[in-house]
Amino acid sequence: MLGFCVPGWAADAEKEALISSLVLEVIDLFGPRRCMFSTNWWVNGAMANADGKDEVDISMAELWRRYLSWVQGRYSEAEVRRLVAGSAEEFYGI
Repeated sequence: MLGFCVPGWAADAEKEALISSLVLEVIDLFGPRRCMFSTNWWVNGAMANADGKDEVDISMAELWRRYLSWVQGRYSEAEVRRLVAGSAEEFYGI
């Protein structure tokens, strides 16, 4: 739902910096053990395109690449794994 927050973020470095700072602030507040990356990309297509609020397309692979670029180097390898898989595995019991 990043496109709802800041339409066009994927095509604008300044907007992406804002989005990534917000995401990182939440992770810093709650910690990687209590956060997980998730997306509704499969339902909404790319970002908020379903309702016309964001005309910038981004692939699922590119979205994940960007998520990873925000956290790699800031958090340990174990914390990054926690964000992209571990928290969800624990929460959903998978």
